[in-house]
Amino acid sequence: MQLTDQEKRMLDGAEGPGTAKAMDMVIKWAEVDEAEKLVDITNTHTSPGEPIEWLKEISEGARARTYSTVHPFPIDRDHWEKQGIKREYMEKMNPYWEECIGYYKKLGLIPNFTCCPYMVGNVPRYRIGSNFFGSEAVLLTNSYFGARNPRTGGPACLLSALTGKAPYTGLMVDENRYGEILFEPDPALKVDAFNHADLGLLGYYVGTVAQDRVCVLDGFQKSVDFEAFKYLTAPMATSGSVALCHIVGTTPEAQSVEQAFGPKK
Repeated sequence: MQLTDQEKRMLDGAEGPGTAKAMDMVIKWAEVDEAEKLVDITNTHTSPGEPIEWLKEISEGARARTYSTVHPFPIDRDHWEKQGIKREYMEKMNPYWEECIGYYKKLGLIPNFTCCPYMVGNVPRYRIGSNFFGSEAVLLTNSYFGARNPRTGGPACLLSALTGKAPYTGLMVDENRYGEILFEPDPALKVDAFNHADLGLLGYYVGTVAQDRVCVLDGFQKSVDFEAFKYLTAPMATSGSVALCHIVGTTPEAQSVEQAFGPKK
């Protein structure tokens, strides 16, 4: 695999042992995906919950190289009793979570604990590499902003935060972003007049049919605004595992059906 001089420096330990370990894991990830090279990542969003020993290892001499935010913990730590969580569980998990937070702060991650990083300033630009945790964050980042975001797990997002790198594979590659299935709602449905609930139902149907394929949705007469876009696309990652849906006229790289499909038919 091709490595730049900077990537070799990170791997060789010139920029700290934690960075070297993170880069080694990114390279192994790339080898699994048979990627020919790594690409730059500028925005990341990571999920809490890694093993403490692992966090300790990759934190040694390391620092986030991206604008990086943190996903919420799975439990409301202030109102856990109302959620029916047992005290014994919280007494066990709270010290672990506090230790995790300490490492995130040390690494320079922003501990805002949100599942919507794009709502708090973590907004990747068109064609720029990002690595967000969260199925809807991945879907919206690819589909609305036109950023290049792989579908990965939380640890991979943290590795990208510490190295500023990800494998050139999957949706990072332009040729893999072309549409694979087309949805054209009946004009009689008047999708431009859909309320948020209607959009959610449409998105749920699209996800059910598309599953993990790159889909193209045509039929809107005007650009879909950001709020409506969220309601439309979030269910696609629930009923299916869609990571990119071209909304014709809204998605930057899908101003027409032809552009969305590229050389594919």
